Amino acid sequence: MSIEYTKVDATTRQAFYDTLLTFWGRNWQSEFQQDFLDWRYGRRPDGETLIAMQGSTCMGLIDTFIRPYIVGGQQVLVREPCDWYCVPTSRGIGMRLLRWLATQDELLVGVGLPAGALAIAPRMKWKHMLDTNDYAIPITLRRVAAALLRKSRIGDGSVTKYLPRRLHVRPASSWARHTETDGEVSEIAADKWPEEEWSGVQDLEAYALTPVCTRSYVQWLASGPAGLGKVTCLEFRVKQVLVGLTICRIEASKVGRKARLIHLQAARPNLNTLAWMIAENVRRATHDEAESLHCRSSCPTTNAALVSLGFHRTATWPVMAAFKDLPTPSGPVNMTFLRGDDAMIPSLIGE
Repeated sequence: MSIEYTKVDATTRQAFYDTLLTFWGRNWQSEFQQDFLDWRYGRRPDGETLIAMQGSTCMGLIDTFIRPYIVGGQQVLVREPCDWYCVPTSRGIGMRLLRWLATQDELLVGVGLPAGALAIAPRMKWKHMLDTNDYAIPITLRRVAAALLRKSRIGDGSVTKYLPRRLHVRPASSWARHTETDGEVSEIAADKWPEEEWSGVQDLEAYALTPVCTRSYVQWLASGPAGLGKVTCLEFRVKQVLVGLTICRIEASKVGRKARLIHLQAARPNLNTLAWMIAENVRRATHDEAESLHCRSSCPTTNAALVSLGFHRTATWPVMAAFKDLPTPSGPVNMTFLRGDDAMIPSLIGE
């Protein structure tokens, strides 16, 4: 039977879900699973999923987000591949799906691509721009104990959930000393995300590559199923001037809760400002009973701010890009968990 390459619609959505869940290997409760899929794929503001159908069976898939980025000082649309999978007996389908990406008008950026995609990326004219790093910091002592058990290969650390939770590595008040002079922090609703004001204060030349976080995207992110966790948006001002924005979510894990700093953006990369923004999220995460905070950074200044606060690096991922006729820009890059699925898939694992 021939293979038909098409985009997901109402007639193929369930077949797509069936293959996707096989790929993920998730064992979620049915109600949460349906709510998550409806939100993640049915209600997102911008994105497309291409699938390979053989009769009523989905043989392969590749999902993409489409969002504006600042690339070399100008705003352009960028397509981010997320899920990429084909049944093991039909690897050629995966190549066809990648070729489809190459024919689209948008520029391409990928982080954490599977080994198969990285191996053929040069043939698809993708370039390795730089690496981005995942960082974490423990907030409670039992999270430290869980990490030590895993490092020693004595279980997955989940046994530490029976230890007292309120024993903190540092008191919550210690994070307040990083506040900038004349600095103010306010929690903002998703529908109040200061998109227009931010475009007026952001230094477009500060990063060679950085995503534009739109209000519609933030509203969608905050409207996810309750089981994903609470999303908090913060704005940072100095003398009433907007200097930074963050998005953080408190999620479940095997050892209590964890905080994921989904997105961190400063008007310009300043060590003190970034340290203040990160520290404030740790302070609030402590009050929200999170036991660790996790973030992703590809910016040298952000990396330095994280290390100065006691974060440690947990993983490194290549940033791949295909800019077609647009020259690959040089300079610092701001890649965060905002990229594709990394902002949304609930990990539900102990770190």
